[in-house]
Amino acid sequence: MQKRKAIGVIGCVFVLMVMLISGCVTSPLEQQAKSSFSDVQSVLQYGMKRYWYQPEMLSSAEEAMGTLRNLQQNFSELLAKHNFKTFDLDKYGLRTSWEWTETTESTQYVPSTGGGLVNGYYVSYYGGSYQPRADTSQYSGQFVIPFAEVSGLSITYFPSFAEGRKWCLYVLLDNKEPIKLGAPDEKTVRQLGNAIATLSREQGRIVNEKFSKLGVEAIPLTPEQSAELALQPGTGLLVYFVAVSGPAEKVGLRSLDVILEVDSQPVKDPNELIDLGKNKKSVNLKILRWEKITDAARNTSLQKTELSLPVNLE
Repeated sequence: MQKRKAIGVIGCVFVLMVMLISGCVTSPLEQQAKSSFSDVQSVLQYGMKRYWYQPEMLSSAEEAMGTLRNLQQNFSELLAKHNFKTFDLDKYGLRTSWEWTETTESTQYVPSTGGGLVNGYYVSYYGGSYQPRADTSQYSGQFVIPFAEVSGLSITYFPSFAEGRKWCLYVLLDNKEPIKLGAPDEKTVRQLGNAIATLSREQGRIVNEKFSKLGVEAIPLTPEQSAELALQPGTGLLVYFVAVSGPAEKVGLRSLDVILEVDSQPVKDPNELIDLGKNKKSVNLKILRWEKITDAARNTSLQKTELSLPVNLE
C-alpha cells in the first residue's frame, strides 16, 4: 500500500510538471500562485529545477539515430526504471516497450483446527498463525515518439527522486501526452534532446520555437495580487520559474519577481515574452521585486523595488 501511495504522489508531481511545461492547462500549482502572495511561496516548495536548454543540432539524422542507439541502456521511461525490451528506431520515430515483474511480500493469517480427548471427552480447538506470502505481478509499458510531432524539449531536475532518475527530458508532442525520459545525469538528457531535435528537424519541425528565449515561465497577476502591489489590473507577469543557467537567471531575475515591461512595452500575456524576444540579441526588462518584511513587533510590510535588467539573448 505504501508503495502504491508513493507512486501516486510521484504521478501527481508529473501532472503538475506537464501542465506547467505545456502551458495549455491551469495546474493546482498555478492556481496557488494565482490566489494570494501568502500562498505563492508554494510554487517553490517542490525543489524542482528547470534548466535552460536550446538543442544543439547534430550533423545528420544518421548521427542522431546512432546517438539514441548508443544511449538506450542509459535512459528509460521515467517511472519504469527498466531497460527496454524493444527499441525500434528509424528517421520517422522511436517506438519502445518494456516489461517487468514486481514481487510484494506480506503476511497472511492461516487458521487451523484440531481436537483431542480430555477426560474422555473430545475437545476441539481453534488457532492459526501468520505465514509469509509473496505476490508476483507482471507489468508492461510502451511509448512512441513521432519526430514530426515533437514541439518542445525541456530538462528538469528532481532532487527527491532516486539516483539514476533525478534528470528528466520532457518530450512535448502535438495534442498528446508528453513523453518523460529519465536519465542519470544532465549530459545524457542533453544528448537525448539533441538527437531528438535533430531528427525532428529532418521532419520539418523547429523544436522550442514557442519557448521564451528569456528562460522564464510566468503567469498574469490576479486582481488581488495587483491590488496588493498597487498595480493597475492586467499589468505585469508573475515569474514562477527561472531556468537554471538561462539568460534571465544570469542577470539576476528571480522567481516571484514581476515583469512589468520588455523594451519599454508593458506585458500582460505570457506569449508576449516570446514575441518581444524574437529576432533580438538583447532586451531590457523592467521588473518589480517585492518582499514581505516582518519587524521585531511582528508587523508585516511590503517592500517593493523597481529594477532594470538588460538581458543578452545570444
